[in-house]
Amino acid sequence: MLPLDGWLDEPGAWRRIYVDLPFVRGSDSSRAIESSDDVLAELVDTLDRLIGPGESYLVVGSSFGGLLSSRIAHDDPRVVGLALLEPAVIADHARRDVPPHVVLHEDPDALAAVDPALAQEYAEMSVVQSAEGLQVFAESVHAGLEAADPTVVARVEQKYSLTGGEAEVGYDGPTLVVTGRQDHVVGYQDQLDLLDRYPRATFALLDSAGHNAHLERPDVVGALLRDWLVRVGAASD
Repeated sequence: MLPLDGWLDEPGAWRRIYVDLPFVRGSDSSRAIESSDDVLAELVDTLDRLIGPGESYLVVGSSFGGLLSSRIAHDDPRVVGLALLEPAVIADHARRDVPPHVVLHEDPDALAAVDPALAQEYAEMSVVQSAEGLQVFAESVHAGLEAADPTVVARVEQKYSLTGGEAEVGYDGPTLVVTGRQDHVVGYQDQLDLLDRYPRATFALLDSAGHNAHLERPDVVGALLRDWLVRVGAASD
């Protein structure tokens, strides 16, 4: 998420809190994490410690973080804005409506210049390949995967659905939903099907973008985030 940080400077002076989910190696809380419900509970507890009971806040989440963010915005009246970037909305991978993985532009030279394992990881996720995109992926995606504790992740994957499922989750504040047309991980159709539950949502379905659309199309997503912040500010006036 850090590459988007500059887009959040304006409008308004928002304090940004980047939370490591309790998958991180050596996390004190990771030993007790057995499910997505446990992850959500730990995240909510962290927010309660960092944000006062009368203090409003916004939530931005990507992928699994989008699944968690949707539930937080639904449950917590302090949330005044919600942004979902390539969010998972259906926990069960087999039930997701996703397109096949395609690569619209290949860059074999960029892949050959890095460690083969990193190159394969990037190739399996990217839609438009480039040396710049690979560097951002290495710094912002691969680094996070490397920091995760695979034992904890495996436990959570066995109990990936949140209690209550996806059926009743919604939010009526200013919302942004960004999806990638070529996202083969969470897709875009399932997100479209939920739009009625987000009456203040701007929905962006971006071509030439996969599951890391915010990294592959940063200028577009950054502009959408700024527009979202303007709408949040107007709603709060």
